[in-house]
Amino acid sequence: MARTVAAVDLADVVDELAIRRLLAEYCHLVDDTRWDDLGELFTVDASFAFGRYGATGRAEILAWLVGTDQAGIRGKHLTTNSVVEVDGDVATAVSDFAFLAFDDGRLVPSLAGRYHDELHRVEGRWRIHRRDAVALRDRDQPS
Repeated sequence: MARTVAAVDLADVVDELAIRRLLAEYCHLVDDTRWDDLGELFTVDASFAFGRYGATGRAEILAWLVGTDQAGIRGKHLTTNSVVEVDGDVATAVSDFAFLAFDDGRLVPSLAGRYHDELHRVEGRWRIHRRDAVALRDRDQPS
């Protein structure tokens, strides 16, 4: 639903900016392997699903992400085109993502898709409570 400038609440704008920052921080922290700081972006009981992979709880999510790093899956995460909806202390965000992987020393597109996030405000700070990552597929490719 389109809103006019007069109908926008300043608190909603502040919340949306904080959520957009959180989504950007996720990319920076995972790329920089700053695992302790990354863990703080999730609620204690968060869940993260990506295809057949998934984890529940901050510790399990971090173990899963650290495992992908140890498997040599390194590169650059990008998140863009976020549509954020805030309702009190709960928000949703739908964002496009791309992952650029190293290939012969160069970053090349490896994966793209969409994040479907539910975020909760916990102790005054927005955190990811649920993240469902869905890979983009060619329309002719079976899912």
